[in-house]
Amino acid sequence: MNHLKPIILAVIATAIFSQCRTKKQTQVANKTVCIHFTENYCGGAAPPDEMIQEMRKMKPFANQQIEVFKSNSDDFKPQIYKTNDKGEVILPLSLGNQVFISCYPSDENYALKPKKQDCYRKFITNNLIMADLTAKDSIVNLFIDIQCNPCIPVAP
Repeated sequence: MNHLKPIILAVIATAIFSQCRTKKQTQVANKTVCIHFTENYCGGAAPPDEMIQEMRKMKPFANQQIEVFKSNSDDFKPQIYKTNDKGEVILPLSLGNQVFISCYPSDENYALKPKKQDCYRKFITNNLIMADLTAKDSIVNLFIDIQCNPCIPVAP
């Protein structure tokens, strides 16, 4: 019976380590992406300098919807995610090695005529941000400068 103790301990240890390894693998099935942004003034009249300075400060893209594309074209229907208070969003690794993120409102938010809708889709496609989900860091940091949309009228 004493010669069975090491074998039983080895089997128990193997079972415990394999469970830990399985848990660890399922825990890394997601990648956290943290988005920070600056923005441009898109109004008509010149704003005060303080407003411009505030817009140029890097801020978290907090509590905002983003569109996530599997390709850098708008041929694919995007998946919609929402960032948290820190501008973070958790993306499943099943999306692929890299994804493309739009921080602009969906074209469905605008009642655009077909010509303007094509313009806006091109604008979105040209401003997608690539996120490498294979990065070794636990958090992928992205920085975006929100551009003025050339397809909609300038705000007064």
